[in-house]
Amino acid sequence: MKDLVKKAQSFITFDAPFKIGSIKTLFAATHQKQQSIMPYWGITSTRQKLIAHYWYSQVPGHFALLLSLPILIFLLTSGGIEHGHILVVLIVIGLTFGVLWVCHYWPAFIGDFLPKLESVVHAHRQDQLAQVITFQQVKIAQQQQEVRRLTAAMIIQAEQQVKALEKCKKAQLSNLALVLIYHVFEKRKTALPDLPCTKETASLLMQFFGVDTGSIYENLKLTKGTSGSYKNMKPRRQTEIKNSFEEAYRFFEQMSFEEGTQLLKNLEMKITGH
Repeated sequence: MKDLVKKAQSFITFDAPFKIGSIKTLFAATHQKQQSIMPYWGITSTRQKLIAHYWYSQVPGHFALLLSLPILIFLLTSGGIEHGHILVVLIVIGLTFGVLWVCHYWPAFIGDFLPKLESVVHAHRQDQLAQVITFQQVKIAQQQQEVRRLTAAMIIQAEQQVKALEKCKKAQLSNLALVLIYHVFEKRKTALPDLPCTKETASLLMQFFGVDTGSIYENLKLTKGTSGSYKNMKPRRQTEIKNSFEEAYRFFEQMSFEEGTQLLKNLEMKITGH
């Protein structure tokens, strides 16, 4: 009984449209429905929808239900419907609605419904902003993870390239050994010209060997006999020369190039004297 009285009281005082929970639920449902129809539907448009719903649905519905019972009782107790009764009913309806609009509907809209609606709109905007921030954070985290993955892959690739270069470097002959081998090819009866010992020649051979021009030039002077006496060289340099000849010998042995080995021995005797 108490619940029925409370519901009747709530209906008469028109409390339902002003409950914040009802406004939030109606706003969310309306906004979702309109966005399903129009993806770019905005929050302000939903706000206008709820205002229109208040004036064109909730207010007329409440007023119609509020007067339906008195009008029904009047018609049943009047003993019949006359033209004068209809005029009276219309006058009563107009006066009642005017009083309710001035004293209740409009003040409640300005002072209660609209502020709560603005609060719901603000909260919805904050939720949307939070969702955008969260989405951007997730996107940035994914991009950072992708950058880390690519960086790690580049580091691994660079390490592999360095290892490959180191492996090639270890397998590569020394600069002097390369010059000795070229000298043998040069002295053999082939189409190779007898190049002069100049910096221009060193630059040319640098393109072929891929090593420093200065190193090639110093080694060219050694093979051409213009670098000074072997005996006057420092022990370290003498050791380098011996090691380079050994590398060149192994190279020709692997090629089974006996003529090259003999030419190399002749050059060694010319440089070292034995």
